[in-house]
Amino acid sequence: MHKSPVKRKVLNPKKSFESNVIGELLIPIQWKEAMGVLKNFNSDRNNSCIENIIDELNNLRYPISNMNLEFCIDVILELSNHLFIDSNQELVISKFCQLVSTICVKQELSFSVDKGTKLTLFFANLISKSETWLLVDALRTLSYILYDMASKYSVDTHKVVLANILPLIKVSISDLEVRRQAMNCFVNICGGNPEMIEPYSKVMYTTLMGNFDTLCKAIEGDSSLQKLLFSVLKVLICVITVGDKIHLQDTEKLVTQLTKLMFYGTKFFPVSNYCSITKKESSFTSDSDMSDSDSSITNRDAVKIRLQSLQLISTMAKKDFKSLFGEWKLILADNDSLNPIPKYKQSISTVLLYDSSSRVRLAAVQTLGTMLENSSLYLAQASDALTKSAFTSFSQTLASMIKELHFTLISSIKNDTLPVLPQSIRTLSILIENTPYTKFNWKILPQIGELLIDMILSNKVEKTVQNQAFICLSSLFGTKDPLPDVALFIRNDKIDILTKLIKFLSPDYIHVIRVEASHVLSSIAKNYPDFLWDYWNEIIKHIKSGLSHNEITLRQALVQIINNFTTPFIETKIIVLSTKKPLELFNLKVIDEEKWKDIFEILLMGINDVHQSIRSLSVSIFANILPSTFDNFSKEFASKVIKLVFDASNDENATVRISACRTVGVFVLFSSLQKDDKFIKQTVEILDKLMVDKVLNVRIRASWSLANVCDSLRVLPRNTSDDIVKSILIPIISSCTDNDKIVCNSVRALGNISNFASNDLLSSELFKAKPCYTFDLNYSNTIPLKTVEKVLIETFLQTLSSDKMSVKTKWNTCYAIGNLLANSNISEESTNTAIDCLCERMCVDTNFKVRIQAALALSLTNSYGKNSFKVLKSLFKAYSDMNSDSPSQYSEYKYIVTLKSQLISTVIHFIEVVDLVSLVNDEKVREYFLNVGVSTLVSIFIENTYQDQFVNAVKILIPIFKEIGVDEKIVDRLEKYFSQFNDI
Repeated sequence: MHKSPVKRKVLNPKKSFESNVIGELLIPIQWKEAMGVLKNFNSDRNNSCIENIIDELNNLRYPISNMNLEFCIDVILELSNHLFIDSNQELVISKFCQLVSTICVKQELSFSVDKGTKLTLFFANLISKSETWLLVDALRTLSYILYDMASKYSVDTHKVVLANILPLIKVSISDLEVRRQAMNCFVNICGGNPEMIEPYSKVMYTTLMGNFDTLCKAIEGDSSLQKLLFSVLKVLICVITVGDKIHLQDTEKLVTQLTKLMFYGTKFFPVSNYCSITKKESSFTSDSDMSDSDSSITNRDAVKIRLQSLQLISTMAKKDFKSLFGEWKLILADNDSLNPIPKYKQSISTVLLYDSSSRVRLAAVQTLGTMLENSSLYLAQASDALTKSAFTSFSQTLASMIKELHFTLISSIKNDTLPVLPQSIRTLSILIENTPYTKFNWKILPQIGELLIDMILSNKVEKTVQNQAFICLSSLFGTKDPLPDVALFIRNDKIDILTKLIKFLSPDYIHVIRVEASHVLSSIAKNYPDFLWDYWNEIIKHIKSGLSHNEITLRQALVQIINNFTTPFIETKIIVLSTKKPLELFNLKVIDEEKWKDIFEILLMGINDVHQSIRSLSVSIFANILPSTFDNFSKEFASKVIKLVFDASNDENATVRISACRTVGVFVLFSSLQKDDKFIKQTVEILDKLMVDKVLNVRIRASWSLANVCDSLRVLPRNTSDDIVKSILIPIISSCTDNDKIVCNSVRALGNISNFASNDLLSSELFKAKPCYTFDLNYSNTIPLKTVEKVLIETFLQTLSSDKMSVKTKWNTCYAIGNLLANSNISEESTNTAIDCLCERMCVDTNFKVRIQAALALSLTNSYGKNSFKVLKSLFKAYSDMNSDSPSQYSEYKYIVTLKSQLISTVIHFIEVVDLVSLVNDEKVREYFLNVGVSTLVSIFIENTYQDQFVNAVKILIPIFKEIGVDEKIVDRLEKYFSQFNDI
């Protein structure tokens, strides 16, 4: 298709075009005359007439400006109606293929669905009946049509096309050009509608791998093989993207060949007599000296293969990271990465640093970025700690790879230019974000920091480079854990980085620079907040100034500095018990009331911002206040903070209301506020209203906060007013038919209430008034009353029996029932119902975490009543079930050790609180005890690691064993075993 440029003949409009134009579109006379002849064409006339028409149309110089392409398509379709597959018309058809190909490419045809489908089916039919020499022309033309039509045609048309071209990509097709043009058809299908090939991906993958293996063995300098390999690689990328995961053995095979092909056309993999020079050999002359446009055709083909090889590795990383990670040893260097001629093996570092084509170097660094994306869990295996073993462990090899990647990217950043340079900085950012630096002894980040600072301050670098340098610097300061060497780098007076960064916050700089500088300072505030104290007043001044800027991204970035600076914890679930991780005399300062007053003024501006995201973030920052700090606030300032948060719960935007709910949910855990009845009452009133909010996420967060209120009411010794508890009960019980995430929080809240509920509260009468409950007898549309205790039991049972509830909700419910059992005020009937329910969950639930909670709940009561025998049998059955030969039938099976430990603890508790002597006097119980119970108990106490809590239980059991006639050998075994540890 690519031809040498020729001087184009300009058509004379007066002679070449129809004088009357349709709108502004022109119809060449030759096309107009062709349509006239075809409309009146007699099938008995000589076929040469059709050939003459096609020749005349082919002789025109394309592209033609303002040509009526719809008319052109109509002529092409009319011609196709007069062409038939026989030996007399093969040459004519070949010329027709040339015409359609030329028009598609030169005039950039866009078909309507109807006309395009007709032409597609014509060529699909032509391919099915053509001889080999005509197949190439037909396939080439179809590929051009598919470039436009693949995204338009129907599934039925697609099936016809694939049925005809799929057999032509097989290795058994000896004509390489036929195979290549068939591949090109798939390339254009993939470009237009890749999902269409998904049902055929397995067949195509097998066929493509056959081509790939064959071509890799015979590629050398054959240009036709090179072109075919290029097409195979492109289609493979699409098939792997839309198809199933690659088989592990194929991953290794692919990577082994791709790591060779990414050097195709270089001295490491020469193509005949051609071998591209490397950057090292050319002494880093400009890319234009080695650009693809100035190189030979052989070079261009080699570059294309190198590009596609790297792109395929990138695709594999996206599709199946785990499998590709196992082959990193083939792709990455673990030593000598900066050498242009490595001693042991070439790697992707060699490509990135020394390939002569900037396009290939760019593809190499992009591939590295894809390989490193979200790799932190895998890189966590790395460690450079020395071992006594003579062999190098995988963790050490991985650490060496990571280290060499740092060296590679630093070298690329120092020596390369656009377009590679900004991408290298971006990839370095990804590497920094995923590397576990605490496991390494090497201190490389300060060197990177100095390099980035120089780029940021330089007036010679492009803006894209400067922006990426800011982003990378933010990653460097925002590592998962604070690092001593980075802290020292920040404190380095010679570099004085904080002064330079704070200067960028000034209105003298454009907002983009101010935003990027804010992100870097946010990262410092996250890991090294103590260093900002000396600059606090200046930072506050710039933040206040920036919050009046009309660019929202700047305002968000500035408020984020405050958020990170005040955050007192590193990702933990219990916020008020968390603290920022100290680091060698760093991160020891606590923000006092004076600092919080400065912050309050900023957050007040944020809460009044027009954009909801800034209002939301501003409200949530108050949740960062440490309990000990809040307890020392003056009453006046504490009241101002609380009022601001309470007011935010009425915001028109749901995101802001969610943040207000979360902050209130944190406040209720502060000891000073837990003692404040007025605060608790106001909190409950606000959360009650938000529990019926129209937005689901608001209700979820409100239910979480109400559950926290109930945590406080339970833990804190106080005489809680039943009126407050009742005001919480109504929205909580009513919400137990809502979304599962709400129910999960609600049953936790009900469990806490169940634990401390008074007899008066439990016996209080509730009325069901659609859609909620009420204590008000005069409430309209009420239905028969129930006691609070009855409603609690029914709610727990319904939650556990529902298939719609998540596992977390069910184990929270078991926890709640356990709290109910621990309350001495509940009735015997409720106790029996609760125990029945827990026994069932402990024995039949397929999730081990639910079983653990059920077993734990059964240990929270000292009275099993009439259910003692049932509890005993359930405990023994649950313990025996753990020895099942089918662990796959259970979920969370990894918790089997925890479940066993909890069952043993519950069994011991049962032995200690139940009158076993009276229990085994029952003949039925005695029989069960002799047949099942004794062997299970012996298994529990002898087969498990000795624990001190066993002693008392065994002391109780041995006399009972003797009394009911247990085999003396078993009793002796038990006595001898425990005599090793205690005098029984």
